[in-house]
Amino acid sequence: MHMLMKTLAATATVLGLTLVSGSALSQVGDKPKQEPPKANPVDKEAREKARLAKLDAFAKAFATLKLPLKDAIAIAEKERKGKCHGADVNVLKDGKLQIEVRLIGGEKDDTWEEVFVDPET
Repeated sequence: MHMLMKTLAATATVLGLTLVSGSALSQVGDKPKQEPPKANPVDKEAREKARLAKLDAFAKAFATLKLPLKDAIAIAEKERKGKCHGADVNVLKDGKLQIEVRLIGGEKDDTWEEVFVDPET
């Protein structure tokens, strides 16, 4: 019991010194906070228009998708001998769709990889 009390006291002392020295060091390097630049309303509108245009392009391209996502996942798992842990459908800059499948344990057991499946074939 006596040894337990000494251990607890030593632990509390080390923890206290660590907290005190950490807060003292953090105050030494503090710089005055700068306010972030205010967003220009025109930039905000332009970003919103670009976002909506990208969503519209995705909706149009996604409607023409011939390969279901579950089939793309099955192809990737079969070809690379891994298990899927995530998949995405993205629109490239040229307006084409890209299916990305993320696999765990492909050729090696402890790896992960990204596989791109062609949605056209």
